Amino acid sequence: MKALTLHRPWSDAIVHSTKRVENRTWRPPASAIGCMFAIHAGQRFDADSVWPEGDRPRLSEDSPTGIVGVARLRGWIRVSGAGGFDFAGDLDDAAARAAGESGWFIPGCIGWVLERVIPIPPIECGGHQRLWTLSDHLRERVMLRAKFVDFGSVDARPRRVRIAERQSDLERFDESELVARAMRTGARHRMSAAAIA
Repeated sequence: MKALTLHRPWSDAIVHSTKRVENRTWRPPASAIGCMFAIHAGQRFDADSVWPEGDRPRLSEDSPTGIVGVARLRGWIRVSGAGGFDFAGDLDDAAARAAGESGWFIPGCIGWVLERVIPIPPIECGGHQRLWTLSDHLRERVMLRAKFVDFGSVDARPRRVRIAERQSDLERFDESELVARAMRTGARHRMSAAAIA
């Protein structure tokens, strides 16, 4: 699994707000498109960040470092010579235009278009430049937390409430207890589905 290190609060804008375009000067490798990757919040905090209207950055003390979420890289966009957008990946004209006009895209950059963002309780670790590879142990920890946070997606309660509860559980239990709880919950869901069928 790959990871991308961002300055804070841009990492917060992705995992806790509406930012679904990450601006870079380089295209993502073709092998990364369609894959999940970890979002790593670096030590540097950009206090002069300007966000689109309606979105507000967190303060430095409220902005955690380390791996703070995962996201799927849907594709990339850039402004074309004709005034439209060049794009690649799982995008069409409408999706590329929506990403380019979202308020998060900076013309002149290559916008990485993200989807399926899952915030997780932070996992402290150092970052690197460009895309970097997580160790097997770290990847397992990240995916376990992401699966546990995302597990209740059929729940009718607001997503932010579900995520807050799961993050609270992650802070209280060790990882073996989380696996056991997820397996018990999964068994109940399978039994309920069988009963309905």
